[in-house]
Amino acid sequence: MLSRSVNQEGRSPRKQEPGKQETAALHHALKYGLPSSEGLRFFKNFVLSFDSRTRNPRWVLEHITRGQTRGDGNRKNVEFYEDKGLDQRFRNRLSDFKESGYDRGHMAPAANHKESAETMLETFVLSNTSPQVGKGFNRDYWARLERFVNLLTQTCDDVYVLTGPLFLPSKTPLGYFMQHPMIGQPPRMVAVPTHFFKVVLAERAAGSAAGREAVIGAFVLPNAPLQADLPLTAFSVPLEALEEAAGLQLFPGFLNADRRAALDSAALAYQKWGRQQMKLRGTSGPPIDVEGALSG
Repeated sequence: MLSRSVNQEGRSPRKQEPGKQETAALHHALKYGLPSSEGLRFFKNFVLSFDSRTRNPRWVLEHITRGQTRGDGNRKNVEFYEDKGLDQRFRNRLSDFKESGYDRGHMAPAANHKESAETMLETFVLSNTSPQVGKGFNRDYWARLERFVNLLTQTCDDVYVLTGPLFLPSKTPLGYFMQHPMIGQPPRMVAVPTHFFKVVLAERAAGSAAGREAVIGAFVLPNAPLQADLPLTAFSVPLEALEEAAGLQLFPGFLNADRRAALDSAALAYQKWGRQQMKLRGTSGPPIDVEGALSG
């Protein structure tokens, strides 16, 4: 389910294009600044990029350890709150979700950040949420995936988790079309994602000679009720396809072309096995064709 890569020592970070930032800073068209409303938000255990057009986080990146998943944090009396670090015109609001029929779905789940009341509370900021189908997804299958990731901290030293919404088209006889609901009131509306992705990179010590050992896996799930017995491997996807669909370069300091190709081959094998298990059990497939939406 998670593909393995061994001996990460000595890898070099991806080089930035020389002069790129300097050129942008000096360009005469930028006298009055960049026309941007996206927000990069930093919390104790996670970082997120907020997309003010869809009013969803574009991505949320967590670093979790065994200690962070245990502690005094308790969600019993914690409530969601708006992110006042974002311009009020562009952030998602509590009123958007009221009577919408959708859950305020955590991207960085509360259970990953129990070390203190503060770290638990930070996960309830609305910029860390997207509209998710409740029964059968957020409260069930998606929660199962979150528990799987959380349990990795028992066998791995460091777990890095990248989570976010996707807006993928549906294939029709006339071609591909994008359709998704909106909640809230215009013009300040929140887009409801068609899918969600989660990419997991887990590391642990592999002995003094081998350096550190890593496992990595990527999953894309439709934002819809899913049967409990669907194997998680059926939602395993190649990293390259996810990068192209999301418009994101995933873990650029870890992945290179050769490593990505090897991991993607393993991901497709896991996916094939998962789909075969579905057929053997007589289980119907996902209501939205994840594979078709990513690969065409």
